[in-house]
Amino acid sequence: MKKIDSQKLVDFIERNAIIFNKRREIELKKFDFNCAILSQNPYLFALNNKATAGKIVTSLINSYLLPKEELLLDELLKKLAIFVCTATNKAKKFSIKGVDLEFEKDGKVYLLIIVSPNSLINSPQLNNIEKVFQNAKVILKRKTDKPIKTFLGYYFGSFTNDKKDLYETISGQSFWKLVSGSSKFYQDIIEPLKQSINKKNENLLNEYYRSINIFATQFSNEFCVNGVINWKKIVQLNSGKQKIKVNL
Repeated sequence: MKKIDSQKLVDFIERNAIIFNKRREIELKKFDFNCAILSQNPYLFALNNKATAGKIVTSLINSYLLPKEELLLDELLKKLAIFVCTATNKAKKFSIKGVDLEFEKDGKVYLLIIVSPNSLINSPQLNNIEKVFQNAKVILKRKTDKPIKTFLGYYFGSFTNDKKDLYETISGQSFWKLVSGSSKFYQDIIEPLKQSINKKNENLLNEYYRSINIFATQFSNEFCVNGVINWKKIVQLNSGKQKIKVNL
């Protein structure tokens, strides 16, 4: 197994960090303040003592962004795993749709499907994964006599499965060791990811704080009287039978 070039790894992460932050910025610009208020539990805000316009707006924006950022990071980490495995194992895309990587190691052929721990995998999805692996094995056995190992890989967490005759589940440290060859790789990527994403996010931060300031002003104008939040008006907008008009 070839060891990955550290500079090429950093360069890859930095390039994709720029894309990651740009897409976060795009998602932030899609934030709909009115929809956010209508979709949240107004009683929870009151009980949690979020008693300033800025705190409420920040909480709404963060709640909106978090699932978007998780999906974007899922994509980044999957691309990173494919990049690393291609560099270290000469992995390639398999001919059957659904299999992310095919590579040889220790006299065996490995097939890998990479999924996010954030994605709920239900029974139909698992059945489809089993069918993909079964079809892939049939095709491979026509081409090689080498043993075939099939893996469902999660890039964080600790997951196992009881269907080892069909495929093995591999996750976290074991997943990154499989694709990189290093048992420490799952820790080694923390700093490059953190530094690259935080270094390339000036435009995102400017847009984030700009949005908080704009929406906090709108919130104060609509829902504050002499600086005090009118919770009854917020609940009426959110839950009342007779909807009220607000300028958000």
